[in-house]
Amino acid sequence: MWDAKQGKEVKSFSWKTTPKDSLKSLKFTPDEQYCFRCTQTPSGSTNAIEIYRNHEFKAPWKTIHSKFHHKAPKKGDPMVVIDGKFDGFEFCPLNPAVPAEQSPFYVFAWQNAAVLSEKDTNGTVYVYDIAGSNQVEKAKFYI
Repeated sequence: MWDAKQGKEVKSFSWKTTPKDSLKSLKFTPDEQYCFRCTQTPSGSTNAIEIYRNHEFKAPWKTIHSKFHHKAPKKGDPMVVIDGKFDGFEFCPLNPAVPAEQSPFYVFAWQNAAVLSEKDTNGTVYVYDIAGSNQVEKAKFYI
């Protein structure tokens, strides 16, 4: 990525598999204050969404790991954490009735949803609250 004003490179990423890692894995919010990048973890068994903010690309501001929290089978048991992979992510539009800095900022991330239809039940969409929390390791809710 290049800073067009200064004509300098600010960040570079390696793509190991172009179809999966290409430009669809890198998205900016409309005001370009946030950059989201879906990337493989070093083990390759999971992936994560890195979030960069305010044009600062030295290190991610926050990272959403593909560790999914689900209710335990038995009441009273601790939550079950499942390793997985995100298939994609998208931003929820901001609330136009309030200033952008006051609007909730949600990101939808999904897994196993590549072939979902209205009849399928095998995919899950996770909703992460980016503006409302300092932590994003656990989804606000999932559907």
